[in-house]
Amino acid sequence: MSHTAFQDVSVVSRLPLKIESLAIWGTDHLLVGTDKGSVLVYHFESSSSASRAGSIKATLIESKNGFSKRAIKQLAVVPALGLLVSLSDGYVNFHRLPSFQPIGQLSKGKGCEVFALDQSSSRNVVICLGLRKRLLIYRSEGSSFQEYKDIALADTPRSLICCGINVIVGFKKEYVIVNQDAETISDVFSTGRSGNPVSTRIPGEQILLGRDTVSIFLGYDGKPTRKYGLTWNESPSSVAFSYPYALGLVSRGVEVRSVYAPKGARSEAQTIHIKGCKCAAVGSNDTEGIVYVASQNQIWRLVPVPFEVQVEELKANHEYEVAVALCEHLSTFESDAERVRELNEIRELYAHHLFEKGRYDEAMGLFMELDCNPLGVIGLYPNLLPRELNESVRGGAPPISLAGSAAEQALLALIKYLSHVRTKLQVEHGQGELSSAEIDATPYASCRSLAVIVDTTLLKAYIKTNDSFVASLLRIPNSCHTVECEKILKGYHKWEELVLLYRSKGMHVEALEELTRLAQTPSQGSASGPRMLIAYLRGLDAQHLDLILKYSRYPLTIEPDAALDIFTTERDEHPLPAREVLSLLKHVAHDLVERYLEWLIEGPRKETMKEFHNELALQYLDTISRLPASALRTANTQDRGAGPSGMHQHRRKLLRFLKTQPAHYEAPKLLNKLIDDFPTTLQEERAVLFCSLGRHKQALSVYVHELRNFEMAEEYCENNYNEDNELARDVYLNLLQVLVHTPDQRPNWTAAMDVLQRHFQHINAGKALELLPDETPIQELYSFFENVTRDSMETRRNDQVIKNLLKAENLQVRERKLAATSARVIKIEEDTMCPVCNKRLGISAFACYPNGKVVHYKCRNDDNKVCPVTG
Repeated sequence: MSHTAFQDVSVVSRLPLKIESLAIWGTDHLLVGTDKGSVLVYHFESSSSASRAGSIKATLIESKNGFSKRAIKQLAVVPALGLLVSLSDGYVNFHRLPSFQPIGQLSKGKGCEVFALDQSSSRNVVICLGLRKRLLIYRSEGSSFQEYKDIALADTPRSLICCGINVIVGFKKEYVIVNQDAETISDVFSTGRSGNPVSTRIPGEQILLGRDTVSIFLGYDGKPTRKYGLTWNESPSSVAFSYPYALGLVSRGVEVRSVYAPKGARSEAQTIHIKGCKCAAVGSNDTEGIVYVASQNQIWRLVPVPFEVQVEELKANHEYEVAVALCEHLSTFESDAERVRELNEIRELYAHHLFEKGRYDEAMGLFMELDCNPLGVIGLYPNLLPRELNESVRGGAPPISLAGSAAEQALLALIKYLSHVRTKLQVEHGQGELSSAEIDATPYASCRSLAVIVDTTLLKAYIKTNDSFVASLLRIPNSCHTVECEKILKGYHKWEELVLLYRSKGMHVEALEELTRLAQTPSQGSASGPRMLIAYLRGLDAQHLDLILKYSRYPLTIEPDAALDIFTTERDEHPLPAREVLSLLKHVAHDLVERYLEWLIEGPRKETMKEFHNELALQYLDTISRLPASALRTANTQDRGAGPSGMHQHRRKLLRFLKTQPAHYEAPKLLNKLIDDFPTTLQEERAVLFCSLGRHKQALSVYVHELRNFEMAEEYCENNYNEDNELARDVYLNLLQVLVHTPDQRPNWTAAMDVLQRHFQHINAGKALELLPDETPIQELYSFFENVTRDSMETRRNDQVIKNLLKAENLQVRERKLAATSARVIKIEEDTMCPVCNKRLGISAFACYPNGKVVHYKCRNDDNKVCPVTG
């Protein structure tokens, strides 16, 4: 569909002469060259009123008969020089305007076929002449032209275009580009099957070169500037440019093409039906917008339709791309702001048009680019906007009907758009600007908050296209309307997403109630079972302790192992209070108490409170008390650590706990528990508790008399001996005492002597002898005495050596000090004052300190090394 860019008005008709060429002179004159060599001068009414089609009147004011002997093939006016240039009978002639007085001709240009002017510089006009296989170039100097270049060509030019330092030459079969300065010639491309070179200049240092039915955009350097060209219905005989259109003369009239139409858009603007079009003249600079077209004996004026009218017509024809291109290149706007407003209006209409045509992605891309009101965009879809708002936005107009795959594609495009809008809102207003109370303050039907509408609509679009993205939206801070989204999610049975909605709004009670219901309803698919309930409770912090304790009861009863994670998951800031958790576990899932306490003490929290350590030990004892008697036996040295049953494992755990945590539990309390509940068993555990209390003799008595394991007793001494601790320095002596004084009055002399022989260094010999009975044979103690004596003598010798070394070191230090002191010169003059009493030293006795201070001997302090002045 085309629009009206020009209105054609017949201004001259039924000429008795054949028209050969046209040239515009000023704003109100037209020069017509005829086949008989005459030049007709027409005057038109002023351009201010000529814009109204039908009011243009032409007056023949002068007829220059005999202007030339032959037909005038080409006319051109040089306003800067006041010249008329004409081509006739193979010569280029110059006449003075307005008198038409002949000035002369370019005699060297005999046989000229075509000429071209370059008037881009008012001081230096260039004229190029195309002769038989030659290109002559002249440059103006004052009011005359001087030859500049004479360049040989491969063929005779049929068209010329001046492009700065280059000249585009059109032959019958091809175009070439000639550099005036370097005189180089480069091929461009062929003219095609038509064999008719057609060319014209357009703004932006570009030219149009014709090839059959296509005109190609080139720069002045001969390189293409666009990947597409202008297409004509037939090969034009000539092409002219009147901003912003290219005019092609064809057999049926004038085809008008928009030079600035974007790729893919329709460039055809209009076809003006004028039979027998032969030549055209287009104004430039001050005469821009003036276009004349002539046939053999008639002339038409093409009056441009006001651009505002063209734009409105394009909008009415839904030619929005062409309308945008037209507005972008027009200079008729009063300001850039006015241009932008008009462009945005057209683009928004174009976006709506694209949406109606099912080009949803393109439409949403334009809406994003134009930053349109999101409510208007959402209103294009049925049942997405709140009811009251939809009526005001749509103005009563029904939304576009969408169904099937078109509906899905439209929603997918909307998702991209809403994601863009959402990000923009976050940048402008910050995340989480609305609280849950603000979001749900009004019913959704009356909602006016853009953030709420955008997020709620986004959820609706997700659930209808790709419901897996609903969860992604609800996991982040959002402004979804709770009641509206709750209704939607329930309608689609999206229980997990419903819980996420509650959580994002801080509605933990509702979320936990829903999860509990789902956990108790096996038919709810992936949302059933306590898995989600446990995960939700794990994510709550200590400020929701009441909810955690209340809603964890159900999963603790049906999946206790998994539910324990609720309490053992680390919280970032405030951990769950252990007392309340422990109380719950004791009442609901007693079997988990032991594991929870182990995590509490040995896990990341490293709890040190005695009450929890005591509780863990008591749990171990409670578990052990339910074991069979065979599991309570104490392993001897050969099978310690044995026992494949899981029951024996509890004893190992208890022993390890008692040995590694002695500072954190109350040993007396546990010891009493052992004595009361396990009077004859758990002897090794009892020994460990005795050790924790520092009652080494009783611990060793257990190892020796109850467990009958001397190796464990000896190992105990090695682990607990400490010469600097009053209770632990006699641990070997305690072992000796236990071996000698037995309950059955049968001393273990072999073991006792072995202790004396191997650990004599850690035993006080005097105390050991006191422990031994008087009837102990001396010969049995010989080795002990020998070892003690040798050790004492060796110790004495070592001490003597160390003493002498220290004495020698002391003497060396004193010698160095004396040498340093004697080398120093102390100078006392008559007026030297004592810094303590401020009296002259004179010949009195004095003392000198290491820092050089000299005082009266009587003024020195008690510490001869510390100066009384400086300290």
